[in-house]
Amino acid sequence: VRTECNKVSGMSLFHIPMPKCMRLEEFEQTQGQASSQVQLFLKDIWISTLRAAIRTSLRDVGKGWFNMHETNWAVYQISKLKRFMDMVKFSMQDSLRYLVQDSLVAFVQMTLDACHSVLELQEDFAWGNDLIVSKFKPKKNALFLVDLVLDNQGVHFSTPLNSFDTSMVGLFDKGISATAAVPQLEKVIRNSLVTFKSMKPMKVAIVIVFLHEPFVEELRETLRRAIRKAFIPMKAYAQQYEQYLELNALDINAYIKEFDSQENTAAQVKAEVDLHLREKEKIENTIPSSVVIGPFWLSTDSVRQNLAKKRKALASAVLELLAKKLAVQANEACEAFKGISRKLYDKPNSIEELAEQREWMKTIPEALKTHEEAINKAMTDYELIEEFYYNLSQDDFNAKWTAIGWPHKIVDQMDMTLQQLEEDEDRFRKIQLSDQNNFQDRLDTLQMVVAGFAAHTDISKAHEIANEVRRISKQLKESQELAQTYNNRERLFEMPVTDYQKLAKMVRDFEPYRNLWLTTSDWLKWHESWMTDPLTTIDAEALETQVNNSYKTMHKCVKLFKDVPGCQLVATEMRTGIEEFRPYIPLIQGLRNPGMRNRHWEQLSSELGFPVRPKASLTFSKCLDMKLQDHIEVIAKVAEVAGKE
Repeated sequence: VRTECNKVSGMSLFHIPMPKCMRLEEFEQTQGQASSQVQLFLKDIWISTLRAAIRTSLRDVGKGWFNMHETNWAVYQISKLKRFMDMVKFSMQDSLRYLVQDSLVAFVQMTLDACHSVLELQEDFAWGNDLIVSKFKPKKNALFLVDLVLDNQGVHFSTPLNSFDTSMVGLFDKGISATAAVPQLEKVIRNSLVTFKSMKPMKVAIVIVFLHEPFVEELRETLRRAIRKAFIPMKAYAQQYEQYLELNALDINAYIKEFDSQENTAAQVKAEVDLHLREKEKIENTIPSSVVIGPFWLSTDSVRQNLAKKRKALASAVLELLAKKLAVQANEACEAFKGISRKLYDKPNSIEELAEQREWMKTIPEALKTHEEAINKAMTDYELIEEFYYNLSQDDFNAKWTAIGWPHKIVDQMDMTLQQLEEDEDRFRKIQLSDQNNFQDRLDTLQMVVAGFAAHTDISKAHEIANEVRRISKQLKESQELAQTYNNRERLFEMPVTDYQKLAKMVRDFEPYRNLWLTTSDWLKWHESWMTDPLTTIDAEALETQVNNSYKTMHKCVKLFKDVPGCQLVATEMRTGIEEFRPYIPLIQGLRNPGMRNRHWEQLSSELGFPVRPKASLTFSKCLDMKLQDHIEVIAKVAEVAGKE
């Protein structure tokens, strides 16, 4: 019995010492298992072992003081067996009490060893700037592994600090409770004996340590106070990381958008990248991977890596922004060079286009100089990117070197183009000579046609002749344009300029015939329309202008054709007809006065003595049949009144 009791007093309700620091959940599991194992041992193996040992030793004892078959309660109470069982009970109680006391003291001492350096700290403790070195080392090992966390909730720990307070006290109380249900051995032994008569009730379990005994309360408070003291430096240390909250929460896309809007120079971009890389290095040098603070092994590696990666990402994003801009510049330069190249490949279709291309090519060196300056500046910026070992994408890399190679390519292409233009110039010169010979033949033909217009004297064919006039006029105009073109080309070819005065004289000679027959054709059309179309369709203002202009033209033609009797006769006849029509203009203007209303027509009819109405069937020819020309003064008077109203 003594051996088994000594074995129990030497056990521990807790896993002490701890081989390594653990997360709180693992720590609780480890300590809980230790308490549960001891509890299981006490209730099962220990009781069974003591029961078996006593029964084995006393089973063969007959009647006497150790008679296990005694049925008389009074005799049992004064027997040595009873005193022996009391001694066993007290030995068990002592062993269990020592077990609880030693375990609680060891558990609290383990915590005090871990917290010894923080026990004197005050609530207003401030950590300082050094995040790597901790003055709060445990005597042996740290107990708990905790992660520092930075997120949108601020700076905190992966396990809330208050959980450690609650958990440690809970484990402390669980250790006490583990021995609370150990049954009394006398009852176990007695259940195997003969049932006593007049048996008194017996306590089922051994009473050892209560949760609220003074020494238990003192130990519990010591434990709680030590853990809470350890919270002070932890909170102070975490507070030093608040300076990184802004960086941690910074949205890279929003930052780049804002940075891009500032139109920074390459030097400013480099300064910004250097800033982020310096800050990254500073983070790596000032934030440790972990730090021990009293009972806590605080892991800061995740925060350190995330902040360093954030700075690296910001630097890379700035470089990427510059790379994209440079890629855009390179692509724009390439497109500009492609445009120049395409235009150099354009084959001229005339000497004008050839000369224009030569003039344009004179501007290429200046354009190349401008583009090369932009490319050189971009290359300087590319060198800046390379300083930071930034890897360009394949597309950006190709755009860069393509832009670099374009100027030389354009120069080579210009040499080829100039040589081709020389060949084209010779070809166009030959074409020019051939075209001018054909043009001279065309002018000879036109001259004969113009000279032949003196033979046209038949007014009845006025419309046909007018159409021929229009055709010849068009040919003359085209010839003038061609003559101008050929002269311009001769200047471009540096050839003597051909004199086309013969063409100019031909145009002047044809002008009277043109005026005669176009006016004659128009007058015949207008006169027929005025006479036969409804009176309401006549525009009196336009009519007056057309009549006057026609008369002037014919009067001029009469003078110009003094040496061409046939044409002069046509002009004279047409002028006479126009003169005869001119007196009717006031009549038409009166009848077509815009102010004429029904009452004015009634008044006019009353004064004339016969009805006059602006019907659709009323033509000017009918008006003449009605002798309205004899009443021009009356009609003009009524129209004047109507116009004033």
